[in-house]
Amino acid sequence: MDTNFSFPLNGTDLTGWKQPLYVRCLIIIGYGAVFLLNIVGNPLVCLVVAKNKNMWNVTNFFIVNVALSDFFVGGICMPFTLVNNLKSGWVFGEVMCTILPMLMGMAIVGSVYTLVAIAIDRYLAVMKPTDGKLNKKTMSVIIATIWGIACAVMIPSAAVQGP
Repeated sequence: MDTNFSFPLNGTDLTGWKQPLYVRCLIIIGYGAVFLLNIVGNPLVCLVVAKNKNMWNVTNFFIVNVALSDFFVGGICMPFTLVNNLKSGWVFGEVMCTILPMLMGMAIVGSVYTLVAIAIDRYLAVMKPTDGKLNKKTMSVIIATIWGIACAVMIPSAAVQGP
């Protein structure tokens, strides 16, 4: 007699899956589509700006920074989030439990703060068109500051999550 079967227990499946098969398939298809667009689209944005020197301006470098941070979000956050949404329990070990939240947070903070920088740049271009625009040196400092802040904001998370 074969007794190797699974049944729901308190809303969880003993095989380790959180959802039924059809839901897992839909989640994987959705994540896969966004992941594919992320890995193709964001590098293309960077490539277009890199190849066309006439596009080397402050706004486009901010856009490249958003593309890089979004690529980071897609490359780091999405695969691990997908597995975490499908499987019951944490399957990546203690070290990854410490590092992943920090990396995920850094990617998201970098993306959001760069969008804020773009908004400020556009505000200045519209509201004060005769004043000096941001130069490339200032833009470089802003981007370095964005990533410094992203790191600083997420270090406490890694300290708290530590093994």
